[in-house]
Amino acid sequence: MASITAMSSLRDQLKEILPKILPRESTNAIKGTELIRLVKFQLKQEYSDATLRYHFSILTADPSAPIAKVAQGQGYFLRPNTQQSLESVPSLIGLRQASLNEQLRAPEEIDRDIIHLAKFRAIVDRWLQSNQRYPFFFDHAYATDAPACNSWLYPEIVAADWMVASATDEGIKLDPRLIARHRMLGAPMFSLTGMKLRLDVALDSFREDLFQSLSQSDWTNAADFLVASPIDDASLSDDLAALGQAHGVGVVSFGLTPTTLDELPSPERISSMQPLEFDAVTARMRINRLSMPVARPSINWSRVSRGDYASPDIDELFSWLEHCISAEIPISSQDFLNKNRESAME
Repeated sequence: MASITAMSSLRDQLKEILPKILPRESTNAIKGTELIRLVKFQLKQEYSDATLRYHFSILTADPSAPIAKVAQGQGYFLRPNTQQSLESVPSLIGLRQASLNEQLRAPEEIDRDIIHLAKFRAIVDRWLQSNQRYPFFFDHAYATDAPACNSWLYPEIVAADWMVASATDEGIKLDPRLIARHRMLGAPMFSLTGMKLRLDVALDSFREDLFQSLSQSDWTNAADFLVASPIDDASLSDDLAALGQAHGVGVVSFGLTPTTLDELPSPERISSMQPLEFDAVTARMRINRLSMPVARPSINWSRVSRGDYASPDIDELFSWLEHCISAEIPISSQDFLNKNRESAME
């Protein structure tokens, strides 16, 4: 019994220690010998090198553990889905859709998909902003403990396009005259596009992906299905385009191969890039729009206001839009949410 307790204690210690030591990027992976040396400084009692190597191996196979092993090569790094910056990534839902044989996939493959999804999410965020569109992420609906059915109910992103915006010397602002005019005419001040993200698509699953995109965005003004990878299969490309056109769902491929995503900086780095720096990322994209979304004249308020459709994301989305109209400036949803959290802590 003492031995089992000791091993459990070691695992608990490692889960606490490793996030402070492991590098975030797989390109900076640390070798086992060096990791053992660093870990030993912080352990409460002595363990042999063999025992530590054994526990590293066990923990790399545990998706909840903070340590991941380089897929091809040697070394360890911080498992992507334990990084604070990736906590909001809809990794669980995305991976559940990615493969019917998820349980048979190696932990390194799952880790790679998670980091790719996080990078793609950061790229889409910056891409929308660079086109003066304002993204809102449904992080509550896609939290790791959220029900799987949420992927049919809520888009992963909603992009707001302001119809009352105008350019000034100080940047984009919401024109009070246009706001008053739209309010008088009962015209919308913004349009919302629901977006679904996927790393890739396949012939045996693209229909489910597209209808999921249609379902989760049926209350918004339009729906877009965004795919990270290039769609080189002509049959798949034609079928996906035809289905998108038939049902009014936009389909966009960003042309980002897994190798390209590997080579791009971390999600945090992408998010913090200056515009000229992000241009270098944009240069590696090969955007191909297969179908255009069909715009609906208004938001389906009856659907959004239904009691069984209630969601913290919905409340935060419209609180953000209301704040922008009141302040007459389209701030980012992240800035709005951060200010709200800071106010709640005061």
